[in-house]
Parts: sequence; structure tokens; C-alpha cells
Amino acid sequence: MNTMSVIISLALVISFVLLIWFSNYKRNKKIKTRIEMCKRIAAEKGFLLSEIENIKDVVLGLDRQKNVLFYLNLFNNIDVAVDLNNMKMCKKKDICRNIDIKGVNEKITDRVEIAFYSNDINIPKVSVEIFNSENDSYHLHGELQFSDKWVVIINNHINELRKPK
Repeated sequence: MNTMSVIISLALVISFVLLIWFSNYKRNKKIKTRIEMCKRIAAEKGFLLSEIENIKDVVLGLDRQKNVLFYLNLFNNIDVAVDLNNMKMCKKKDICRNIDIKGVNEKITDRVEIAFYSNDINIPKVSVEIFNSENDSYHLHGELQFSDKWVVIINNHINELRKPK
């Protein structure tokens, strides 16, 4: 190989590496900005979030001291504080439909929510939307796993509240 081929090859490799690094840097900065925004909004409402996570336009945070789940949806500009002291449990709800594509039955997820069920039957069920195909793309990008993870975190916290001290 001559030196010109080596130089061009190195330039291409360096360009590729820089492109990947810059893409990851922008994504991480966007996530950090969303999390900081959620912490600020929660703090304005009197909550201190100890656990917090972002997926797309949704941020969930848990204030373990006040037993509150804080939900922020940046697409719809909605924030909700769910008081876990009054909750019995939560579940992930997948709202799906079946379609037939060339004789094969396919399940399409339209919405993913986390639904909270109260100890008091007079208090209506509360739900927070994690994914909606009308607002997001038609493709899920980890929302099911994100919901599963947070259902476990929330239910574990609710169960800790019930334990005698």
C-alpha cells in the first residue's frame, strides 16, 4: 500500500469514529437536559427525585421520601404526581390490536401505560402514558422494557410502604 491509501483510510476511520462519538454526545446531552428539566419541575412542586429515567419524551422519577411517582410527558406537556401512599399496586397495560397481513395475524401495540390501582375503590384508577402510536412513531423503542422495569420499581416501593416498621 502506498502512503496516500493509508492516509485516506485513516481519515475515513477517524471521520467515522468522530461521527459516532458526536451522535452519542448529542443523545446523552438531550437525555441529561430532559432529566434536569424533570428534576427542576418536580422540585418546583416540592419533590426530590431519587430515581429518574428518560425514554423518548417521557421521564419518570420516584421521590422515596414523599412516596410519589413523578411523570413528565414532554410531547403533551403534561406532568403528574402519583401519590403511592394510596396505591395498592400498578400494572403495565398494553393496548393492542390484531391485524391480518397475508394470512398471518400480527399484534400491533397502539399504547403502553402504567396503571395505578388505589386501596380505596372510590378513587378512580390513574394511568400514565409511556407510548402512543398517534404521537410517537409506530415503532416501539424500548418502551415495553422501560414500563416493565418501572412497574417492578414502583410495586417494590409500594410493598415497602406496607411493611410494618
